[in-house]
Amino acid sequence: MTEKERSSIKVELKSRKIVEKKLETAIRALEKPIARIKAEREKRKEELSEYRDERDLLDAYGWGIITEEEYDDLRDRMAAGKDLIDNEKSEYEIAQEMMRSWLRDIRSDIESLKFDLLPAEKQVEILENNYRIAKQRIERQKARAQSK
Repeated sequence: MTEKERSSIKVELKSRKIVEKKLETAIRALEKPIARIKAEREKRKEELSEYRDERDLLDAYGWGIITEEEYDDLRDRMAAGKDLIDNEKSEYEIAQEMMRSWLRDIRSDIESLKFDLLPAEKQVEILENNYRIAKQRIERQKARAQSK
């Protein structure tokens, strides 16, 4: 590897580390709104469990215990079931998942670039060690499969 290539890889490595830190910060920034959303979701589940059926919901609405919007929301959720509440994801949760995926990719890139900067002898040593470990895992899996 030429010195120019090495220098270029170092710049790439530093830039990815910057992106890594920014993503980590953005992911942490979403934790507070996500916690609030999850708390609201739990509250909705509890509210849903307060009412046995749509008639109970209608009574609560009629007595002014819940608003029309809450009545519509709870009726829809009751019809769909509590599983819907558990499985729904907010835009914040989806955004955080996306950023975590990008962060995994960036971290993989960082490790790859670090590997590229190693001397050839060290790279060979690491690859041989990884091959040895993989071979041992395969042998263990074969042994388990034969013992069944």
